[in-house]
Amino acid sequence: MGNARDGLYEFGPYRLDSAKRLLAREGRHLAIAPKTFDLLLLLVEGRGRVFTKKELMGALWPDTFVEEANLSFQISALRKILGEHGTDWIETLPRYGYRFSSDIVALGGNGGSTQAVSEPATTLETPAASGLESARSAPPASAISRNRRWLYWSPAVLATTAALIFAWLYLRQEPPQDRVVRFLISPPDRVTTPDIDSMSVSPDGARLVFIGVAADGRRQLWLRSLGSLIAEPLAGTELVDSAFWSSDSRSVAFFAAGKLKQIELQSGTVQTVCNTPIGRSSGTWNRDGVILFETTERPEIFRVASSGGEPTRWRTIDTRREIRHSAPRFLPDGRHFVYFAQSESPENTGIYVGSLDSKTTKRLVNSTSNAVYAGAGKGAGYLLFTRGTDLMAQRFDLGKLELRGAPFQVAQRVLIAVAGGISRAAISASENGVLAYRTRIDTGSSELVWLDRQGKRTSRVGEAADYSNPSLSPDEKKLIVSRMDPQSRTRDLWMFDVSTGAASRFTFDPADETNAVWSPDGTRIAFDMVHNSVIDIFQKEVAGASQPKLLLHSGENNFIHQWSPDGRLLLYRIGPITWALPLEGNAKSWGPYAMENARISPNGRWVAYTSNQSGRSEVYVQSFPPSEGKWQVSTDGGMEPSWRRDGKELYYTSGDRLIAMDVKTDSPVFEPGLAKPLFEVHLEATTRRSRYEAAANGRRFLVNLPVESSSPITVAINWPHSAAR
Repeated sequence: MGNARDGLYEFGPYRLDSAKRLLAREGRHLAIAPKTFDLLLLLVEGRGRVFTKKELMGALWPDTFVEEANLSFQISALRKILGEHGTDWIETLPRYGYRFSSDIVALGGNGGSTQAVSEPATTLETPAASGLESARSAPPASAISRNRRWLYWSPAVLATTAALIFAWLYLRQEPPQDRVVRFLISPPDRVTTPDIDSMSVSPDGARLVFIGVAADGRRQLWLRSLGSLIAEPLAGTELVDSAFWSSDSRSVAFFAAGKLKQIELQSGTVQTVCNTPIGRSSGTWNRDGVILFETTERPEIFRVASSGGEPTRWRTIDTRREIRHSAPRFLPDGRHFVYFAQSESPENTGIYVGSLDSKTTKRLVNSTSNAVYAGAGKGAGYLLFTRGTDLMAQRFDLGKLELRGAPFQVAQRVLIAVAGGISRAAISASENGVLAYRTRIDTGSSELVWLDRQGKRTSRVGEAADYSNPSLSPDEKKLIVSRMDPQSRTRDLWMFDVSTGAASRFTFDPADETNAVWSPDGTRIAFDMVHNSVIDIFQKEVAGASQPKLLLHSGENNFIHQWSPDGRLLLYRIGPITWALPLEGNAKSWGPYAMENARISPNGRWVAYTSNQSGRSEVYVQSFPPSEGKWQVSTDGGMEPSWRRDGKELYYTSGDRLIAMDVKTDSPVFEPGLAKPLFEVHLEATTRRSRYEAAANGRRFLVNLPVESSSPITVAINWPHSAAR
């Protein structure tokens, strides 16, 4: 915020440095997103002043139309950062606004106390005339008073105005050519969007589909017209992984449960196009009814007719030491397409253009993730691609299939998620000047927090960062966890001392490493690592400086579930199928078992797992090795089962709740008890092997809590004109 004072402020155990944009608690810097920092600074400098919601939205998003849900999102994030003080200090005035109610001390440059700032913090007022002009410098308090009638506009009226402005600006025959308009779209209440392959804008630029994950874990597509305020769920799209549009914007294709399907939007009819390998997928659909797609389980691009049939490979991967083709996107002629090629030679990795009519390809630009073609009207078009975490655009000559001019930056800190070793940027574009993308914070996105059985926060391990799949050592003195590097966007394994929070890096390969588990004796760690274009299983000694040792290379992606309590087996999955790898001798893997997220009980007699056979994820228990008969444990959705060390309690998540169930595992027959919700906790939207770890005695739980939930979708209209600014 350009008008912030270069001041220091103290409140409670916190110190806020507006010049360096730092927030510290008792000398330790806290991870805080830029927009959340702006909100805190505005409230602190207001010194008890009540800010209306409209004032806050105008100050935080001066050039963007936003919905009130975006402000609520930032308020919630700020309260979480301030911990036990958050709710008390960030005071809500129902149906009006917010104020900061803590005592504040303003400090001088040397850290000494100075006279407290008494005037209200300057804020930015959204112009009342049309809502289209960029917010100018903040009006004085007297001006705010004179225009007080604008401060009582309800959020619904403001949102309606934004929708009408969009309709006037864009849904005309010719959109205005001198105005860049941006606004945000958030998912419905208690619905989140996953980080990868989460949204797609229609080719005609009028509608958007996105994946919504409900509180009980159910996933389905939601449809929103960009001229409307309401998103509607699409029946028949349950278990969706990703989606893309037909070229005429009348149908949406989507991947779900190992099938490629399509839904005709007017009638709601859902049809299966073909079977696909289970895993994250991406596709594109031309006007001739040809679909190209890829999945994380296969390195090639496949072709199939939208009317159905058997998929065939577009071409084999046999040149430039390539190891994967992914993310195809058709160009306007419907015959050529851009795609991402990953190579063992970094100079050959990047964005290429291919053709349905030829095996010849042409390299366009170096990049480490997907690209899309974006039409801009009157024959102009751009290639959108990423450079680091910046979204770039460059003119694209469709006749010569080559780039023109210099690239320019469209957005910063674009969300780039990783799945199956593939990086995917959250970007989508229409053929006529509409762009949709999501952004991410450039500091920590989750915290490793200890919660007791009532859900009360007791302590934290380490600093906030982008963590996934924590695993406690058998003696609970150490923690191994995957942490994302914010620059390279790859994950490494880090070891933490649970009592002190001291951290040290455990793996050093430039490839992704994740899904770490401990051996029962605590001397070794097994983990997944991208190796020769697939995910293999490795192990490494905890003590010393040994190199990782390859345990399993199957030619397919192998995802670790658990090291068995007796130390003899590693449970892992390929797609939705679980296998058991013997660690002694040269025995072949046991299986296949139709289960996911499998966990063997401490006495080795039972296995808890999840399955989508009922249409949503539920928790089941079977004998181990699996035989006939099983028990369904959860009844209202369930994921991530785990056992207490003595085998007398089974835990799992159900939506935003952690559930505990008393069980008996020593009898010939498994005996489940009553399911008891322990507490509600907002877990990250992306499904993981484990987002929590139960202590051996079941009295506390280490939970990977998101600092912020999923970011909203930014929609930009006439975005190419930002290059001239």
